[in-house]
Amino acid sequence: MDSLPAGLGRFISLETLSFRQNILSSINSSLSQLINLVELDLNDNQITEISGLESLVNLKILDLSYNRITQIKGNDTFYLTETSQEIQG
Repeated sequence: MDSLPAGLGRFISLETLSFRQNILSSINSSLSQLINLVELDLNDNQITEISGLESLVNLKILDLSYNRITQIKGNDTFYLTETSQEIQG
């Protein structure tokens, strides 16, 4: 799987999501609808660019380790807060 499923955004109550060890190369806009997401695990993929995470206001754990990230863009309001527990990458 090289991209997230298009219909993923309909699961708005989802709190934990793992797409660990796939061959994802990008993160699409369907993640932006998952506003209740607390943990996102995208470990060990082929992701090169991060964008569109601004709406994930409840996100506390983000694992982007073992990817190929070269660019983070459009995340002006995405920042670490005191309640952020773990940001890996």
